[in-house]
Amino acid sequence: MHLTLTHKWQYVHIRKTYSVPHPLPARVPVPLSRFSYAFYTMHTYSPCFLASLPLPPSLTGSSLLLLAAGLESNNPNGMYAGLGLPPLEYGQVINSIFLKVSVSEFLTLFSCRTQEGFFWTVKPGKPLLGAVFVSLTISSFLAAFWPKGELDGLPVMGLSRGSCPLLPLWVWIFCILWWFVQDLLKVLTLGFLNYFHLFPNYLADMSRFENAIQNVV
Repeated sequence: MHLTLTHKWQYVHIRKTYSVPHPLPARVPVPLSRFSYAFYTMHTYSPCFLASLPLPPSLTGSSLLLLAAGLESNNPNGMYAGLGLPPLEYGQVINSIFLKVSVSEFLTLFSCRTQEGFFWTVKPGKPLLGAVFVSLTISSFLAAFWPKGELDGLPVMGLSRGSCPLLPLWVWIFCILWWFVQDLLKVLTLGFLNYFHLFPNYLADMSRFENAIQNVV
């Protein structure tokens, strides 16, 4: 319920962020028949769809990796032992996944909104930053200090209630590192489309556009 509410609040505020329009106008087929409109729609949105393909596997894979590491935290050769972190109780594993999903979902939004650029190329709006700050603060507080017990039949326990109070920080570091990876995959995917001009309606460069205008004139 918390994730649903905070994410909906975040999506409401994304409309108040900054955006950079593409420098080239879209080429709309005229007359706009059903076939030409379908082709235009496919040509316009296919790059966005293809660029988003690396994001879900990255999110799912990183969540499964953190889950496996938490379940094997008693293993002396596991990731937690290698980082010098103590073993987790099962309730803390649940809370770590809750925090990871919450943080990664918000960070993915900053990757999606910049299209072919890295997440820092377009600054977000203040309302969006405020919504993300409030939501992630609440999520981090709940994941860190939730009392030991059961929730909907599942054991839960705050990450900071064990022998390592800084466990939420480690989950944050894990999420940020994977965020860099998925943002790089997004940029490489769109760079591949741009390099081979697979969708020239969307990925044509300005020099080609200017040459076409001069030929017409």
